[in-house]
Amino acid sequence: MARDEYYEHLAKVPLVANGTDLMPADPDREAPRRRLGVGPDEPLIAAVGRLVYKKGFRSLLDAMPAILDRHPTARLFLGRGGELADERAEPARELGVAERLTFPGMLSLVPVRGGVAAAELGVKPARRGPGG
Repeated sequence: MARDEYYEHLAKVPLVANGTDLMPADPDREAPRRRLGVGPDEPLIAAVGRLVYKKGFRSLLDAMPAILDRHPTARLFLGRGGELADERAEPARELGVAERLTFPGMLSLVPVRGGVAAAELGVKPARRGPGG
């Protein structure tokens, strides 16, 4: 993507700050990638939060086949725990994306910040609940 195209797309994407300090504890961007088993040529997508329905992580899993069509070496770092943590494996297998999913389980804030800081893209999916 050319630089002008990048900025054209960037202008269309709203930025909503979430108040989390994402400054990596380790200034070496590659260290968290190595800890997560992510190669230097694998674009990393980070999505962290409680794995609960309203966070929309299933929608992100559903989008992974389309993402992998365009970026076959991409890897999704899906972090933290929650009621759906044990249920993520089956949909990932059904969608054929399990091998591109990095799910380290419940992590403390420091490794989560490192994983997010090491990513090329941060995603915060969400779903509208029945009450709006």
